[in-house]
Amino acid sequence: MLLLVDSAFPVIPTHGSGTASALIAADQASRAVISAHGEGRSGREELWGYCHAFQSGRGALFAYYYAVGLHTDRLKTRDTDRMIKNGILTAEETYSGVVPELLKLSFQAF
Repeated sequence: MLLLVDSAFPVIPTHGSGTASALIAADQASRAVISAHGEGRSGREELWGYCHAFQSGRGALFAYYYAVGLHTDRLKTRDTDRMIKNGILTAEETYSGVVPELLKLSFQAF
């Protein structure tokens, strides 16, 4: 038996979405289970391919957001405004933190 539920997944911190991650995981896990079943294999070890695929993709995105969150969760609006004003951060980079994608940095000389 394989159980997948939205509440079992972390969420994208900027908007609280976990549904897409649950659907991605369900697709990857079902492919692993169907493949193993078709080859007459069963057991927990048959899900390692799924685990690797998820952690190399969506799981890596969650790890990224967690690491960024550890460093930015105490920033105030004025701090972000100051970074944009001084060219450390762009408005586009700030926006990319609001949608589920990796932050795209552009370093510029002062």
